[in-house]
Amino acid sequence: MRHHESLFIFARGCATCRAGPKRQTTLRFCNIAAVTLTVVLLSPVSTAVAQTIAIVSGTYGSSCGVRHGNDTRRLAAECAGRMSCRYVIKERLTDNPSPECRKDYRAEWKCGAQEFHTAAVSPEANTGTLAISCVASHGAGK
Repeated sequence: MRHHESLFIFARGCATCRAGPKRQTTLRFCNIAAVTLTVVLLSPVSTAVAQTIAIVSGTYGSSCGVRHGNDTRRLAAECAGRMSCRYVIKERLTDNPSPECRKDYRAEWKCGAQEFHTAAVSPEANTGTLAISCVASHGAGK
């Protein structure tokens, strides 16, 4: 091999294989005695589009008859536009017509135009953390 020639190592596969189109990344990692070895890695092109959280509503105390969406602004300020968010629920002093009532928390959000989600924390939890996400889950039950 002459010094200006490169050896390309290709993984099995091609642009028309069952695995789908490939994206090519070239890494130059070794230059020994004027011989350059170049490795070309092929990986599937991702067709998934990252979706972000769009808050529809956040309600603290719906079990006590408070106004729907009373915590929407605060929830949106912390979570809107992100792919996932951990929202800490704290007892709110405003919009609290019944201090002795144990309040729940309910969040509604969208991921893209079609995907709608609802999550709730029961009054028994008192305070807690709500995990909101638009990241696809591939765990158990999926």
